[in-house]
Amino acid sequence: FYRQYADQTTDKNKPKSDKPQIINIEDLAKIDDKVINRDVLFKNKLIKNPKKPVKILGDGEIKKAVTLEGLIISKSAKIKIEKANGKISTSI
Repeated sequence: FYRQYADQTTDKNKPKSDKPQIINIEDLAKIDDKVINRDVLFKNKLIKNPKKPVKILGDGEIKKAVTLEGLIISKSAKIKIEKANGKISTSI
């Protein structure tokens, strides 16, 4: 009985969500910093928690060169950032 009960309760101890926070490229264009990471996004109030992962999606346009550090980036966002002479550092 204890084993069955213990197996059922272990799911409650898992974190509720490991889903990344979503940011679009058009939001990055509003930031003045050249290097963008989770702390910069939190400082500019684009994300709620700097400890959770962040994913950049390719919705919108960016024309300035930026360096992204420690963020998850979609394929379309990567193409647009590299087209604007930006750099991507994926070391988290």
